[in-house]
Amino acid sequence: MTSGDMKISPLTEHLRSDEVENPDVDYQAWKERVILKALKEAEDSANMIPAEEVWKDLGLEH
Repeated sequence: MTSGDMKISPLTEHLRSDEVENPDVDYQAWKERVILKALKEAEDSANMIPAEEVWKDLGLEH
């Protein structure tokens, strides 16, 4: 990233305006809460489910 690039917060990235706009204010509030909760949980790797376990649960193991 160059010095002229603007940093985008994770929440801003998930709430980009180039997505189809949903005029439902309640949905937008719910979406923001879900994203913020997931970003907070992702800060501690102990909360993360190992990829191998997810693949196995989805039947995608190699």
